[in-house]
Formats: sequence, structure tokens, C-alpha cells
Amino acid sequence: MARLVGAGALVLGKNGLHELAHGTTSENAAFGVIRNPYDPTRIPGGSSGGTAVAVAARMAPAGLGTDTGGSVRIPAALCGIAGFRPTTGRYPTDGVVPISHTRDTPGFLARSVLDLALLDGIVAPGPEAAPATLPGLRLGVPRALFYEGLDPELGALVEGALGRLARAGVTLIEADVEGLEGRGSKVAGPISDYEFPRDLAAYLAASGSGMTLEQVVAGLAGEDLRETFAHEVRGAGAPTEAAYREALEVGRPALQAAFRAHFERHRLDALVFPATAQPARPIGAGAEIEIAGRKVKAFAADLRNPRPATVAALPALAVPLALTRAGLPVGLELDGPSGSDRRLLAIGRAVEELLGRLPGPRLR
Repeated sequence: MARLVGAGALVLGKNGLHELAHGTTSENAAFGVIRNPYDPTRIPGGSSGGTAVAVAARMAPAGLGTDTGGSVRIPAALCGIAGFRPTTGRYPTDGVVPISHTRDTPGFLARSVLDLALLDGIVAPGPEAAPATLPGLRLGVPRALFYEGLDPELGALVEGALGRLARAGVTLIEADVEGLEGRGSKVAGPISDYEFPRDLAAYLAASGSGMTLEQVVAGLAGEDLRETFAHEVRGAGAPTEAAYREALEVGRPALQAAFRAHFERHRLDALVFPATAQPARPIGAGAEIEIAGRKVKAFAADLRNPRPATVAALPALAVPLALTRAGLPVGLELDGPSGSDRRLLAIGRAVEELLGRLPGPRLR
């Protein structure tokens, strides 16, 4: 934040978010539900839902969020704007309330990829990337996992976008990342669930707030967070240190190697896939939802596509795709090789120019 303010940014205020930034809906039981500007009966996504709503509703041109499992890209896609998660470690995390120091990063939400590139250049100064052109671009289309179980209308819109990219000269490489389905969730959960209580306790101790982890847990308002702490984070389902070390020291490097080999083998500039599995769902839909006729766990479905990048430390970008027949935004995600942030933003600008920006919400 200091770098942005030093460059002349004006801070308009704080935004609402999912409680403790640990959730994908922004249905905050402590401070109130955040509503999608395109349909106030639906979620904006999370955890950075308030920032996405403020930007989409034209209250601000851009805003800061955080992304551990998809908390910048999910609300960006569901609110019709662009969202960028940098390569892990590219942005400072000072002052960020942590979930997982291994996976956490600040990220930006804006109405255009050009604005994201401007903000990235302020926080992480460096050489500009050459403008990307679509002819000759090589984008990977990993069908396994990323394209499975999609809302049918969303799936059709994504396929239409792939067709437009191909006609514009993009080479689409249909190939799956080897071993991704068996590694992603098995690595992500043990890392974040083990680090969450320890990182949060350390943050509270260093902040001078006088709050303890026990006090924070006792004051949780949301049933989802209370369940998470009671079972996955501190209860019987919490990962052991051995499981954490296995995920961190074996599983994560293996996943990173798989992505690195995939990009190199197919000479890919980026991967392209749906940012979410469905458009924004109704507020209060609950922990289990239906997508394409199948009952699935809502939290797992929301995280499935954006999560692998967070484990592999890849830069990831959500760009607006289209509006559904019901007028709900959906988005595409582009993931690049680790460290390719400026190149990925350049690619995102080219894709955004082809697909076009979405009309703003009709605010009531």
C-alpha cells in the first residue's frame, strides 16, 4: 500500500470481505452479506468480494485484495472485472492478515488489464514486457479438471471464446498437466490448514492488538469458519506436521515441476480455462450446490480451477468473458509460468481486446 500511496494513489476506504478472508462467497456473518452488483440476490465471490463490487460498480477504478486459493480471481470473474494474482513472493505481504505464508499474496482487481499492469509496475518495478499479439500465441487447454463439471451455459461461452482465439491466430494446445488431479487438492489443504492457525497466532502476537488466536476463534460469527476451525484446522481432521512436511517438501515441488515441464514441453505462453465452474449463485445457497445436475461441495467447486496456481506459485489472471442470458458475468483465467507476470499481463491485454469489456451493472 505504501508504494501505491507514494505513487499518488488515493485510498477511498476499506471493503467488506469473507470473514478472515477464508471463503469464496463474501457472505460475512459478522458485518453483513456482500451482494453482486449485477444481481443483488447473488454472491460476488470471495474472499475479496467487497473490492470486486466496488470496482465493478464504478466506485473506484481498482482495488487491493488477497489471494490464497482464488480470492482475487473468483470475485473478479463473478463481477465482470479483471483480477491478478502475481507469482507468489512478487508483492510484499506486510500487514496482510495471513492464512498461509506459503500460498498468500496480495493481488489487484481493476476494470482493465491495462490498469492491472500499471499497478503491478508500481508495486514490482521492472522492465516492461513487449506487447503480445494473438497470432503465434500458444495457449494450453488443460481439459482434465479445469473443464469438467461446468455449468452448461458457461461451458458454451468458454468454447466460443476458444474458437475466437483460434480464429485470431492463437494456437491452442489440448494437453493436460501430468498428475495434476492427484496432487493439487492433496497438497493445498495440508499446507494451508497447518499454517493458518500458526500464522494467524504469530500475526496477532506481533500486531500489538492484544488479541489471541483463541479469542479470534471464539468470536467467529460464520458457521463455515467455526466448522473449519473445529475440524480441518484444529480438530481431528487437522493435518499432522508429517503430512504438512510431505505436502510442502515433496508434493508442492512435484506439482511445480509438473507445471514447469508442461509449459516447456508444449512451448506454452499460458494456460487458458474457465475462472469458475459456474456464474454467481444465489446468496444462501449453502455448503452443497448443484452444477450441471450434480451435487458438489460449494467451497471445493469454487476453488478447483484457481487453486493449482496458488500451490505452484504461478501468476494467474482472470479476464471478463461474457454475460450469461441472465446477465451474470463469467470469466476466463490465464495462468503463466512462474515469474512471467509482465508477459502474462501483456497476453491478458491482447485477450481482453479480442473478447471486449463487459457493460457495467445497472445499479439500482
